[in-house]
Amino acid sequence: NLGIRRPILNTKTKLCYIDEQGTGIFWGDYGEGFLPDIKVWGKSNSTGDYKPTNTVFATTTHELGHLSHWYFVGIGNYWQTSETIYESWATAIEWAITNHEYHTKGALYGGDAAINYNHERGHQRWPTDFSDSYTPIFIDLIDDYNQRIEENSVVYANDMISGYTLVYIQNNILRDAYGLSSLRDAIKDNKITGVTNTDVDELFSIYW
Repeated sequence: NLGIRRPILNTKTKLCYIDEQGTGIFWGDYGEGFLPDIKVWGKSNSTGDYKPTNTVFATTTHELGHLSHWYFVGIGNYWQTSETIYESWATAIEWAITNHEYHTKGALYGGDAAINYNHERGHQRWPTDFSDSYTPIFIDLIDDYNQRIEENSVVYANDMISGYTLVYIQNNILRDAYGLSSLRDAIKDNKITGVTNTDVDELFSIYW
């Protein structure tokens, strides 16, 4: 789990796989009864074909990321958090854990296909390829890919930051991140070596 808080409270989290088209969602039972906490749908909305296993895995980790966030910051704080923050955090968990499973671990067994695997390309082409709330803002703190340079377009973030980890962000930044402004301030208050306030402001400039 790469140091991320496990998405369990007093009981195990229940998952339900549905052999139909749909999107992964919270059911809302949260271990208190017989209904599943999270539903994961196995077929694509656009084609009706079965999703590849890495996509099903990614959807599962994304939804579990929401539950982990919920338990880590508390229910009251979670519902005060903006959609951009909670979806972007779940997206970062999805990206990191899926890459770890299919790239880092998969490279031991899968050869070049696993070595070259990069889940959703780290959402680097936001906002052109992804909906508004599913940003790479947390991923950009971790990776060393500056999409403005690599994609050669000013529509993408100028990401000059790297070196954070999911667990560092969770333990030092996440509780103070309710929206983009408070996230930016929390990052500035918890900078790692080599990161400046100017770097943070530049990364966030694409969001204003």
